[in-house]
Amino acid sequence: MAKYLFAGLVEVIMGIQSGSESLRRNVFHRYETQEDILNAARTIRDSGVYWATYDFMLQHPFESSHREAMPLARDPLSPPPMLPHPARG
Repeated sequence: MAKYLFAGLVEVIMGIQSGSESLRRNVFHRYETQEDILNAARTIRDSGVYWATYDFMLQHPFESSHREAMPLARDPLSPPPMLPHPARG
């Protein structure tokens, strides 16, 4: 990430689509694990990228509830990766 930042990177957009690993795998054909996503988000946060956006598709016909779509946000043991970088407050 340092080379990209040096080259002028200021924004990263990460398309997560759903917080449900099974929906990502079976509907969207995206094979990242929850841990892969959290690690990537931590890397983005810790790298010093000025702005990060995480895209989720909500209320699509494949999810049965809001809770199913957002298990990443419900994991109390995971540090929230989607917070402002500490140096920027």
